[in-house]
Amino acid sequence: VNVKLTVTVTLGETTQTKDFMIEVGAVSVMTVAEALKVATGGFILTEGVLTGYVNNNAYTLQDDTAAISIYVENAPEAVKTLLAENIGKEIKVTGTKDAYNGLLQVKATEAVLVGDGELPTALSLDESLLDEATLLPHQNKLVSISQVTISNYAKASNGTVSFTLTTAGSKTIDFRWDNRVTTIPEAAKTFLNGTGNGVTVDLTNVSIGWYTNPQLLPTQSMTIAESVLTDAEKVALDHAALSIELNVLRAGDMGLPLTGTNGSVIAWESDNLDVITNDGVVTLAAEQTTVKMTATLTIGTESLTKVFNVVVPAEGAAVEAVIYETGFEAPDFTAASQYSQPEALKGPAGLQWAVRYGTPATGSPLSGSQSLQMRWYRAASGVHTKDPIYAYTAFQSTNATKITFSSKNNGQGGNVEVAISVDGGTTWIAPEVFTLAKTKAEFTYNVPEANQTGAVQFKFTYVVTDPIPTEDDRLYIDDVKIYGMVAPG
Repeated sequence: VNVKLTVTVTLGETTQTKDFMIEVGAVSVMTVAEALKVATGGFILTEGVLTGYVNNNAYTLQDDTAAISIYVENAPEAVKTLLAENIGKEIKVTGTKDAYNGLLQVKATEAVLVGDGELPTALSLDESLLDEATLLPHQNKLVSISQVTISNYAKASNGTVSFTLTTAGSKTIDFRWDNRVTTIPEAAKTFLNGTGNGVTVDLTNVSIGWYTNPQLLPTQSMTIAESVLTDAEKVALDHAALSIELNVLRAGDMGLPLTGTNGSVIAWESDNLDVITNDGVVTLAAEQTTVKMTATLTIGTESLTKVFNVVVPAEGAAVEAVIYETGFEAPDFTAASQYSQPEALKGPAGLQWAVRYGTPATGSPLSGSQSLQMRWYRAASGVHTKDPIYAYTAFQSTNATKITFSSKNNGQGGNVEVAISVDGGTTWIAPEVFTLAKTKAEFTYNVPEANQTGAVQFKFTYVVTDPIPTEDDRLYIDDVKIYGMVAPG
């Protein structure tokens, strides 16, 4: 369309005009990859195959270049209806760019049916890392993954199902089916409602969603079924999962496992029968001894071996061992969703934690079903949390040598300080700050040697980054283990 624009310029009594002919063309349709590069709040017009309704008010759109989420909570009803009726079809979407907890999306204002579509081939994750950096370029795409084992299975009172999937190589990713997504295949609904921990499954045509970290979400074309494993695959899974205590503290039966979850028969062989027999019976020697224990896992004609070096202390000698551990799991710790709270005790009597601005919570746990989560808030006005945010052991640990834990932040740069108290929590000394990232990492705080005798308490404090973050942040703590010197018995 050609448009004539006439400009009139006046100065005093003098007036002049000039005409400009402007050609106005149609707005170009972006590829999805181009749409992902648009700044937050910018205009998007893109086209692709509508691959699924995967989360509350969220669809996914994919073309040959990338995939994006379509958010429809505030979209016109006509848009919601068109999308709901045309999954698997070619759709053109107009809206504005947005992001939510790392999920890149378009807030839809208009949608048009272009025509029939063909679902893209699901990307296999079988050989892929499952971390944030690897999966971010594939966010919202259809994917498949096979021979992953379910753990942390949970079904909320509203019907939402979630669990963790673990590969034979110990890589993990979470799966979540929101109860408001009611249009997935009936066979998938039945399986998801009836499955449980320890089941090994194959999934196809699920979507890579995002809530701070990657997670798998259901689609209307998904399948999920129990894996049909060969004997070799079963042995490999049991081999990967097999572990034993590597630091023995007492004489007697070690309790060596004799079968694997997938049916492997496990036979053990010791290289020092005087200290540990093939049956796992321990005899303390005059000197500390390392014994090589070899496990042979067998199903039919398939077998694998795994070697463990077990340290057996000298009789009467103290050794470093775990004296307390927690993952902040139920029933010892009750999950909640209120974080801006004054200091309160959490956990079982005698082993409670004092927590301020935090609680055990089920949202995005680092491991298991719950983590201790503390929150720092930043309002749009710039007002932010100035009160201290912390958690400390309200009990004392005797002869403690170190504490290990896993932790992460929410992507806003917050870190964690660990300190100890030797006077019942009146003062906190020997602080050490650990630098966190948006992904889980393991950390160790060593108690100063001068404080390794007697009673200590441990405290985790959220450290705000400088400059002050522009968004809310979170501190996650999990997998806590306190070590101390223990005399074997």
